[in-house]
Amino acid sequence: MRRLLFALCVLAVPASAKAVVLAPNTTVPGAALAVNPIPGVTLSLVSPVLNQTLASSPVPSSFTATINYAVYRETAGAGASGKLDFVFQLTNSGMSADAIAHAIASNFTGYNTDVFYSTATVLLGASGTNGFVDGTVAPTAASRSSNGKNIDFTFSPPTSIGPTETTKVLVIRTDANSYRKGNVHVQDDGSVDFNGFAPAPEPSSIILLSGICAGLGLVVVYRRFFQGAATLAGAVNA
Repeated sequence: MRRLLFALCVLAVPASAKAVVLAPNTTVPGAALAVNPIPGVTLSLVSPVLNQTLASSPVPSSFTATINYAVYRETAGAGASGKLDFVFQLTNSGMSADAIAHAIASNFTGYNTDVFYSTATVLLGASGTNGFVDGTVAPTAASRSSNGKNIDFTFSPPTSIGPTETTKVLVIRTDANSYRKGNVHVQDDGSVDFNGFAPAPEPSSIILLSGICAGLGLVVVYRRFFQGAATLAGAVNA
């Protein structure tokens, strides 16, 4: 029982609500990513829009890229989950020497995920909405790490993200209700880490786990207290 309670304290896994397409240790081919599972669903912006331009390392840089990242909630329409979608897009600078092969979004452990790509016009109603445009480069696959933490959108040659090119709008659907700071690791020969977003545990989950951990602590204290009292009593009666 103690081991079970301890495990609950360590593994802060939020409640899940929806079935998933991209489970840990699986890969989805590019053709499947083209299918929009939420046609006609209204997305409402719930986060700041992050827009960053960074050069890869080591120096000299092999590419300079710009990311546009935001979190939306599915609020209306048939199939709307009411949960959060993590949405981002990459542009490779015309000054870059290399194409980009991977965009790896992090910190999705414990959450159900579904991935796809779209255009800004289809997903958000118009190109240019919150900085998202109708990009042209589609991922050739998406995979999730065995621990569920990382989601890797892969752009394999000849469809890597070349200089001046912009990706389709990349979407990670989740069963999360809130978000926190995350990151996106972008790489080819060089690499760079952008700020991003990730799902956050719900307050109810944190409170529940805090209560369990506190209860476990009291059990340990009381057990040691009574063990100590019994030992003392034995010593006195000896």
